[in-house]
Amino acid sequence: MFMSGYFGGALGYVKKEDASRVLKYQRLYPSIIATGLLVILVVMEMWVMPKLLELYATINIEMPFYSTPYLRWGVMGAIILLLVKQPISEENDPKGKLKKYKDGEMILIADLIDKKREWFALLMVALAMIWLIVSIVLPIYQATAAI
Repeated sequence: MFMSGYFGGALGYVKKEDASRVLKYQRLYPSIIATGLLVILVVMEMWVMPKLLELYATINIEMPFYSTPYLRWGVMGAIILLLVKQPISEENDPKGKLKKYKDGEMILIADLIDKKREWFALLMVALAMIWLIVSIVLPIYQATAAI
């Protein structure tokens, strides 16, 4: 999915000697995504939420329960922790996929990629985006609709 597209798609091949790099990048990618999600959340908390709280105070309505900072940070924290649950320093071939290949042999990248891990990372990103929309964008819509 992510890395197979990066390394040439489903028909991409890599030498056995370079295959551990593919597996390393597959473990690194969710950490990069988690860092990006954390940056987005901090930016939203520092610049968007104070203005939203001010807007809610001005129009004298209460913030929705799902938009409280503790709940927002808790859910996003759980998503980020799930994304980086496996450390980057993990062994390069945890499932022993490379053992069946000879040195110098070309390996189809799609055979190396852990598709469950890729789908899990994609699901976590989707959940994070949905949660940001529900906890920040939806209250903005509700506040402007109440004016």
